[in-house]
Amino acid sequence: MIPLYQQRDFGEKINATFQYIVQQFRSLGLALLYIAGPVVLVAGIASGLSESSVRGNVFGLLTRASLVSVMAYLLAFWLVPLVTYGHLKVYGETGGGPVPVGAVWREVRRAFGRAMIAVFLYGTLYIVGSFILFLPGIYFAVTLSPMIAIVVLEEAGAGDAFSRSFTLMQDNWWSTFGLLIIMGFVYLSLLSLIWMPTLLWNMIKGVFHLPALPPLVLAFLGAFVVLGLLLFLMVVVLAVGFQYFNLVEKREHVGLIARIDSIGETVSETQVAEDEELYG
Repeated sequence: MIPLYQQRDFGEKINATFQYIVQQFRSLGLALLYIAGPVVLVAGIASGLSESSVRGNVFGLLTRASLVSVMAYLLAFWLVPLVTYGHLKVYGETGGGPVPVGAVWREVRRAFGRAMIAVFLYGTLYIVGSFILFLPGIYFAVTLSPMIAIVVLEEAGAGDAFSRSFTLMQDNWWSTFGLLIIMGFVYLSLLSLIWMPTLLWNMIKGVFHLPALPPLVLAFLGAFVVLGLLLFLMVVVLAVGFQYFNLVEKREHVGLIARIDSIGETVSETQVAEDEELYG
């Protein structure tokens, strides 16, 4: 089992992120596919409808399809941290045991409303900070990055998650900023695996004047691309999660206390077994 609440240096947080992905890729990937996948499919179909060249008075239909597409894509990307942190929570509760999709879905449902408020607060402060001056937007983006992790893992309300983010980030802002920069580059590198074939196809289509693909095909291809983006995004989300565990352990020693308690329980169980063997 990969210990969650543990102090880690910069490299160890990155290693823990990829170790978790390798160990839990099938389980976490299935959870993302089952929970966020249907939303991505709806977004892809709506996007295909909005781009179709249907004749007639279809402006209202296309406008509604575009709106549905945008909202569905936003919801899909919002579900990634919810699913990921729900998976981490179940993983910790089971002691590294199997993480069924149903258990992750239960955690997502529990945190959904509180996470919605948290995302609204996060987005508002980021937009206002960026509008006033670019640097405040970056400051709030980094400081509030563990908000959804706190909402899911601690079952906290949006207000409590907001204030706790500032508490955890005291003297840890720069390390979190550096981690986000590095994992952001990793995410962009992974995105190239998706965008390069797309760019290559567009170049070939332009050179040889190939006909455009049918809207339905474009819709499903778009959904496939976005699903890939979601799977790659969990790299950044997991890194933030392990930074959260690191910060909590530094301040509260949750993992250390749990290990001490487990040692005491092991000693007690061993003593009981020896007494039973001795006295029959």
